Amino acid sequence: MKSHFILKSSILLIFALSLSSKAFSEEFPERKSYVNDFSDMLSNNTKKSLEKYLQDFEDITTHQILVATFPTYDDNSMESFGSQLASAWKIGYKDQGNGMILIIFEKEHRAWIQVGFGLEEKISYSFTRKLIRDVIAPRFRDSEYNRGVSDAVQMIVQKIAPNTSLSIINGEKQFDLSTKAKYVLLILLLITIIVDLLSYVSYRLGVKHASATYQRQVETYSFLEWWLLYGTIISFSEFIYFNLFIRWTNPSFLLSSSGYRKGYLRPGSGRGRFLGSGISGNW
Repeated sequence: MKSHFILKSSILLIFALSLSSKAFSEEFPERKSYVNDFSDMLSNNTKKSLEKYLQDFEDITTHQILVATFPTYDDNSMESFGSQLASAWKIGYKDQGNGMILIIFEKEHRAWIQVGFGLEEKISYSFTRKLIRDVIAPRFRDSEYNRGVSDAVQMIVQKIAPNTSLSIINGEKQFDLSTKAKYVLLILLLITIIVDLLSYVSYRLGVKHASATYQRQVETYSFLEWWLLYGTIISFSEFIYFNLFIRWTNPSFLLSSSGYRKGYLRPGSGRGRFLGSGISGNW
Protein backbone atom coordinates (compact mmCIF):
# COMPACT_ATOMS: atom_id res chain seq x y z
CA MET A 1 0.00 0.00 0.00
CA LYS A 2 2.76 2.41 0.95
CA SER A 3 4.84 1.55 -2.12
CA HIS A 4 1.77 2.06 -4.29
CA PHE A 5 1.28 5.55 -2.78
CA ILE A 6 4.96 6.44 -3.41
CA LEU A 7 4.73 5.24 -7.03
CA LYS A 8 1.56 7.23 -7.59
CA SER A 9 3.10 10.36 -6.05
CA SER A 10 6.20 10.00 -8.23
CA ILE A 11 4.08 9.73 -11.37
CA LEU A 12 2.14 12.85 -10.38
CA LEU A 13 5.37 14.74 -9.68
CA ILE A 14 6.87 13.78 -13.04
CA PHE A 15 3.63 14.77 -14.77
CA ALA A 16 3.59 18.13 -12.98
CA LEU A 17 7.21 18.80 -13.93
CA SER A 18 6.52 17.94 -17.56
CA LEU A 19 3.55 20.31 -17.60
CA SER A 20 5.67 23.01 -16.00
CA SER A 21 8.41 22.52 -18.59
CA LYS A 22 5.86 22.59 -21.38
CA ALA A 23 4.36 25.79 -19.96
CA PHE A 24 7.79 27.40 -19.92
CA SER A 25 8.43 26.49 -23.56
CA GLU A 26 5.04 27.75 -24.67
CA GLU A 27 5.51 31.04 -22.81
CA PHE A 28 8.56 32.03 -24.84
CA PRO A 29 9.04 32.30 -28.59
CA GLU A 30 11.06 29.62 -30.29
CA ARG A 31 14.79 30.14 -30.25
CA LYS A 32 15.92 30.87 -33.80
CA SER A 33 19.66 31.37 -33.58
CA TYR A 34 22.40 32.82 -31.40
CA VAL A 35 20.93 36.30 -31.73
CA ASN A 36 17.17 36.41 -31.14
CA ASP A 37 16.08 40.00 -31.69
CA PHE A 38 12.36 39.94 -30.89
CA SER A 39 12.29 43.72 -30.32
CA ASP A 40 14.06 44.67 -33.57
CA MET A 41 16.70 46.63 -31.67
CA LEU A 42 19.71 45.43 -33.66
CA SER A 43 20.75 46.01 -37.25
CA ASN A 44 21.07 43.15 -39.73
CA ASN A 45 24.79 43.85 -39.95
CA THR A 46 25.24 43.37 -36.22
CA LYS A 47 23.14 40.22 -36.11
CA LYS A 48 25.06 38.59 -38.96
CA SER A 49 28.41 39.50 -37.40
CA LEU A 50 27.42 38.21 -33.96
CA GLU A 51 25.96 35.00 -35.41
CA LYS A 52 29.27 34.10 -37.04
CA TYR A 53 31.24 35.22 -33.97
CA LEU A 54 29.20 33.17 -31.48
CA GLN A 55 29.05 30.13 -33.75
CA ASP A 56 32.84 30.11 -34.08
CA PHE A 57 33.18 30.61 -30.32
CA GLU A 58 31.00 27.58 -29.57
CA ASP A 59 32.84 25.46 -32.15
CA ILE A 60 36.16 26.25 -30.47
CA THR A 61 35.19 26.18 -26.77
CA THR A 62 31.81 24.32 -26.66
CA HIS A 63 30.51 27.22 -24.54
CA GLN A 64 27.24 28.68 -25.77
CA ILE A 65 26.38 32.39 -25.58
CA LEU A 66 23.01 33.69 -26.74
CA VAL A 67 21.60 37.19 -27.13
CA ALA A 68 17.88 37.90 -26.85
CA THR A 69 15.84 41.11 -26.91
CA PHE A 70 12.24 41.23 -25.72
CA PRO A 71 9.72 44.07 -25.67
CA THR A 72 9.05 43.52 -21.94
CA TYR A 73 9.11 40.96 -19.15
CA ASP A 74 5.48 41.80 -18.26
CA ASP A 75 4.44 40.62 -14.81
CA ASN A 76 7.49 38.40 -14.31
CA SER A 77 10.63 39.40 -12.50
CA MET A 78 13.82 39.52 -14.56
CA GLU A 79 15.27 36.69 -12.49
CA SER A 80 12.27 34.47 -13.11
CA PHE A 81 12.13 35.40 -16.78
CA GLY A 82 15.83 34.64 -17.30
CA SER A 83 15.73 31.33 -15.45
CA GLN A 84 12.62 30.12 -17.25
CA LEU A 85 13.96 31.23 -20.63
CA ALA A 86 17.21 29.29 -20.07
CA SER A 87 15.19 26.21 -19.15
CA ALA A 88 12.85 26.57 -22.11
CA TRP A 89 15.67 27.09 -24.62
CA LYS A 90 17.92 24.43 -23.01
CA ILE A 91 21.03 26.61 -23.00
CA GLY A 92 24.42 24.88 -22.98
CA TYR A 93 25.32 21.22 -23.15
CA LYS A 94 23.44 18.69 -21.05
CA ASP A 95 24.85 18.24 -17.53
CA GLN A 96 27.53 20.88 -18.18
CA GLY A 97 25.57 24.11 -17.76
CA ASN A 98 28.08 25.88 -19.99
CA GLY A 99 25.71 28.38 -21.55
CA MET A 100 24.52 31.90 -20.86
CA ILE A 101 22.08 34.47 -22.23
CA LEU A 102 22.33 38.23 -22.49
CA ILE A 103 18.71 39.43 -22.29
CA ILE A 104 17.58 42.96 -23.13
CA PHE A 105 14.14 44.32 -22.18
CA GLU A 106 13.25 47.30 -24.34
CA LYS A 107 10.27 48.76 -22.43
CA GLU A 108 11.87 48.60 -19.00
CA HIS A 109 15.32 49.65 -20.26
CA ARG A 110 16.81 46.74 -18.34
CA ALA A 111 19.37 44.03 -19.08
CA TRP A 112 19.77 40.63 -17.48
CA ILE A 113 22.55 38.06 -17.86
CA GLN A 114 21.59 34.47 -17.11
CA VAL A 115 24.67 32.32 -16.45
CA GLY A 116 24.76 28.52 -16.38
CA PHE A 117 26.39 26.82 -13.41
CA GLY A 118 29.25 25.64 -15.61
CA LEU A 119 30.34 29.23 -16.29
CA GLU A 120 29.73 30.76 -12.86
CA GLU A 121 33.41 30.54 -11.89
CA LYS A 122 34.43 32.59 -14.94
CA ILE A 123 31.42 34.90 -15.20
CA SER A 124 30.93 36.21 -11.68
CA TYR A 125 28.16 38.40 -10.35
CA SER A 126 30.52 41.35 -9.99
CA PHE A 127 31.66 40.98 -13.61
CA THR A 128 28.11 40.92 -15.02
CA ARG A 129 27.08 43.85 -12.83
CA LYS A 130 30.03 45.90 -14.03
CA LEU A 131 29.40 44.85 -17.64
CA ILE A 132 25.82 46.10 -17.53
CA ARG A 133 26.68 49.28 -15.62
CA ASP A 134 29.83 50.36 -17.49
CA VAL A 135 29.36 48.93 -20.99
CA ILE A 136 25.74 48.24 -21.87
CA ALA A 137 23.96 51.04 -20.00
CA PRO A 138 26.07 53.99 -21.27
CA ARG A 139 25.79 52.88 -24.89
CA PHE A 140 22.09 52.14 -24.65
CA ARG A 141 21.47 55.59 -23.15
CA ASP A 142 22.97 56.98 -26.37
CA SER A 143 20.74 54.61 -28.40
CA GLU A 144 23.85 52.71 -29.53
CA TYR A 145 22.23 49.29 -29.10
CA ASN A 146 24.38 47.57 -31.71
CA ARG A 147 27.61 48.78 -30.17
CA GLY A 148 26.44 48.00 -26.63
CA VAL A 149 25.56 44.40 -27.43
CA SER A 150 28.67 43.83 -29.58
CA ASP A 151 31.01 45.23 -26.92
CA ALA A 152 29.33 43.23 -24.16
CA VAL A 153 29.52 39.97 -26.10
CA GLN A 154 33.20 40.50 -26.89
CA MET A 155 33.99 41.19 -23.23
CA ILE A 156 32.13 38.03 -22.18
CA VAL A 157 34.06 35.97 -24.73
CA GLN A 158 37.38 37.42 -23.56
CA LYS A 159 36.46 36.69 -19.95
CA ILE A 160 35.60 33.05 -20.68
CA ALA A 161 38.45 32.38 -23.10
CA PRO A 162 41.07 35.15 -22.80
CA ASN A 163 43.40 33.48 -25.30
CA THR A 164 40.86 33.31 -28.11
CA SER A 165 41.80 35.10 -31.31
CA LEU A 166 38.25 35.59 -32.52
CA SER A 167 37.02 39.05 -33.50
CA ILE A 168 33.78 40.49 -34.81
CA ILE A 169 34.36 41.17 -38.50
CA ASN A 170 32.44 44.09 -39.99
CA GLY A 171 30.94 44.62 -36.59
CA GLU A 172 28.92 47.56 -35.43
CA LYS A 173 31.91 49.44 -34.07
CA GLN A 174 32.89 50.02 -37.64
CA PHE A 175 29.34 50.93 -38.47
CA ASP A 176 29.24 53.50 -35.69
CA LEU A 177 32.54 55.02 -36.75
CA SER A 178 31.35 55.26 -40.33
CA THR A 179 28.14 56.90 -39.15
CA LYS A 180 30.09 59.51 -37.20
CA ALA A 181 32.33 60.00 -40.21
CA LYS A 182 29.26 60.75 -42.31
CA TYR A 183 28.25 63.52 -39.91
CA VAL A 184 31.77 64.96 -40.02
CA LEU A 185 31.75 64.91 -43.81
CA LEU A 186 28.31 66.54 -43.85
CA ILE A 187 29.55 69.35 -41.59
CA LEU A 188 32.63 69.84 -43.78
CA LEU A 189 30.41 69.94 -46.87
CA LEU A 190 28.22 72.64 -45.32
CA ILE A 191 31.32 74.66 -44.40
CA THR A 192 32.66 74.44 -47.96
CA ILE A 193 29.30 75.53 -49.37
CA ILE A 194 29.25 78.57 -47.06
CA VAL A 195 32.84 79.45 -48.04
CA ASP A 196 31.96 79.07 -51.72
CA LEU A 197 28.89 81.29 -51.33
CA LEU A 198 30.98 84.01 -49.73
CA SER A 199 33.62 83.68 -52.45
CA TYR A 200 30.97 83.86 -55.16
CA VAL A 201 29.46 87.00 -53.64
CA SER A 202 32.95 88.53 -53.54
CA TYR A 203 33.47 87.57 -57.18
CA ARG A 204 30.16 89.15 -58.30
CA LEU A 205 30.84 92.33 -56.35
CA GLY A 206 34.27 92.53 -57.89
CA VAL A 207 32.82 92.24 -61.40
CA LYS A 208 30.05 94.73 -60.59
CA HIS A 209 32.45 97.43 -59.39
CA ALA A 210 35.09 96.81 -62.07
CA SER A 211 35.59 99.00 -65.10
CA ALA A 212 33.34 98.64 -68.13
CA THR A 213 36.24 97.34 -70.20
CA TYR A 214 36.99 94.60 -67.66
CA GLN A 215 33.31 93.65 -67.45
CA ARG A 216 33.17 93.15 -71.23
CA GLN A 217 36.21 90.87 -71.11
CA VAL A 218 35.12 88.74 -68.16
CA GLU A 219 32.37 86.16 -68.31
CA THR A 220 29.67 86.32 -65.66
CA TYR A 221 28.83 82.95 -64.17
CA SER A 222 25.83 81.76 -62.21
CA PHE A 223 26.67 80.25 -58.84
CA LEU A 224 26.35 76.68 -60.16
CA GLU A 225 28.63 77.43 -63.12
CA TRP A 226 31.12 79.19 -60.86
CA TRP A 227 31.03 76.35 -58.32
CA LEU A 228 31.64 73.69 -60.96
CA LEU A 229 34.67 75.66 -62.16
CA TYR A 230 36.12 77.09 -58.97
CA GLY A 231 34.30 75.54 -55.99
CA THR A 232 36.34 74.39 -53.01
CA ILE A 233 35.75 70.67 -53.58
CA ILE A 234 36.49 70.88 -57.31
CA SER A 235 39.57 73.03 -56.81
CA PHE A 236 40.88 70.87 -53.97
CA SER A 237 40.39 67.67 -56.00
CA GLU A 238 42.19 69.28 -58.93
CA PHE A 239 44.99 70.44 -56.65
CA ILE A 240 45.44 66.93 -55.21
CA TYR A 241 45.36 65.36 -58.67
CA PHE A 242 47.89 67.71 -60.20
CA ASN A 243 50.26 67.99 -57.26
CA LEU A 244 50.24 64.38 -56.10
CA PHE A 245 49.33 62.14 -59.00
CA ILE A 246 50.84 64.10 -61.89
CA ARG A 247 53.94 65.15 -59.95
CA TRP A 248 54.43 61.57 -58.78
CA THR A 249 54.28 60.14 -62.29
CA ASN A 250 55.99 63.11 -63.96
CA PRO A 251 58.23 65.18 -61.64
CA SER A 252 58.59 67.96 -64.20
CA PHE A 253 54.82 68.47 -64.03
CA LEU A 254 54.83 68.63 -67.83
CA LEU A 255 53.70 66.25 -70.53
CA SER A 256 54.99 66.04 -74.06
CA SER A 257 52.44 66.56 -76.81
CA SER A 258 53.46 66.93 -80.49
CA GLY A 259 56.86 68.26 -79.53
CA TYR A 260 55.49 70.91 -77.14
CA ARG A 261 55.37 70.93 -73.36
CA LYS A 262 52.08 72.05 -71.89
CA GLY A 263 51.38 72.83 -68.23
CA TYR A 264 48.46 71.36 -66.30
CA LEU A 265 46.68 74.60 -65.47
CA ARG A 266 43.42 75.83 -66.90
CA PRO A 267 43.67 78.80 -69.31
CA GLY A 268 42.73 82.30 -68.20
CA SER A 269 43.47 84.21 -65.03
CA GLY A 270 41.68 86.02 -62.25
CA ARG A 271 38.50 83.90 -62.49
CA GLY A 272 38.77 81.79 -59.39
CA ARG A 273 40.94 80.26 -56.72
CA PHE A 274 43.89 77.92 -57.39
CA LEU A 275 44.29 79.56 -60.83
CA GLY A 276 47.14 81.37 -62.46
CA SER A 277 48.20 82.24 -65.96
CA GLY A 278 48.98 79.49 -68.44
CA ILE A 279 52.53 78.17 -68.52
CA SER A 280 54.79 76.39 -70.95
CA GLY A 281 58.30 75.11 -70.69
CA ASN A 282 60.86 72.70 -72.06
CA TRP A 283 63.29 70.18 -70.69
